[in-house]
Amino acid sequence: MHWLTRPHIFTILLTALWSMELEKVRIGLKKGWVIFPVMMFAWANLHGAFIVGLVIWAAVFLGELLEKQKNWNQLRVLIWIGPSSILASLLNPDGLGIWKTGMSFLGNQYLVSHTAEYLPPDFQNPAFWPFLAVIGLSVLILGMNQRRMNFSHLFLLGSWTAMALYSARNIPLYVAVSIPILCDQTAKIIKEGRGDGVVDWLLNFQDRISNTEKDIRGGMIGLVTVILSISLLMSGVRLDFQNQGNVFSEDVFPVKAADWLEVNQPQGNGFNHFSWGGYLLYRLWPEQLVFIDGQTDFYGEELTRQYEQVITLQPGWKKTFLKHDIRWAILPANSPAAEFLSESGKWEMSYSDQTAKILILIEEE
Repeated sequence: MHWLTRPHIFTILLTALWSMELEKVRIGLKKGWVIFPVMMFAWANLHGAFIVGLVIWAAVFLGELLEKQKNWNQLRVLIWIGPSSILASLLNPDGLGIWKTGMSFLGNQYLVSHTAEYLPPDFQNPAFWPFLAVIGLSVLILGMNQRRMNFSHLFLLGSWTAMALYSARNIPLYVAVSIPILCDQTAKIIKEGRGDGVVDWLLNFQDRISNTEKDIRGGMIGLVTVILSISLLMSGVRLDFQNQGNVFSEDVFPVKAADWLEVNQPQGNGFNHFSWGGYLLYRLWPEQLVFIDGQTDFYGEELTRQYEQVITLQPGWKKTFLKHDIRWAILPANSPAAEFLSESGKWEMSYSDQTAKILILIEEE
């Protein structure tokens, strides 16, 4: 998991906005539904995970349908949201194809199992401990709340917890959906505890914060925060613990090897390590193309299998090189494929550092 800028960030933002607008409909603060197909139109054209919005809508709609005391006006609005948003999602350059691409990828067990972020979170990795803490906190909050949670919130919390445990990719979306629900439940617990000294102090503190926000009109706090953040970043301030700033680590990415490729520009098609595909596109396109990158949902299973065949030196890997007319390769320095090619006598090592090796074909296989 990472927080690098990529189109997925639009899905995180739209998940939060979509959930907020749906909650307004659910509690009766919003009477219209037009904003939802508009948001879905934007979502479908920004990122392929637009189906997340429909999953959230389905959970809320089903939850409200199961409530004993139904608000039929709200349900009518919810009914319109689903079909209109589905139609809006088709207004994209690929039309229905965007649905076929997304569903075919999710249904392809080989591709999903070979994409790290689609695998379950590894709780031995400290990076996932905050997620584990939120799950523990949610269990504690639900256990302390004496009132029954409404079905919509129950379905959202339960389904997104399950999806985040199934696939680490869903953790940011789980946070966007679950944190507002957990805050709502916490507020109810605090209100039920009135009379307790600590609880009363917390409520008074919250009131003071709310009054301060009301006094500062026009969203000045948010505006000042944005301006300050932009100013700091533009001035070159480094905010990370390693004091490296927003740079690509030379221990992870082939930074110096890409410098060499920019200058020397080897002829013909290249073969690259999967994890470096996006970085190499960023550095070398359009002068150089890549063999593969993270867009396996578009490339399909066949190319991914061919990549695996080469990188693991499975029988027939030479046919893949011949098929794609591979003339050079950039591989991890200590990888078996790099060692094999460099010792074969048919490939010349043109560049090498602790991260990457660049090999160029000098004799046809």
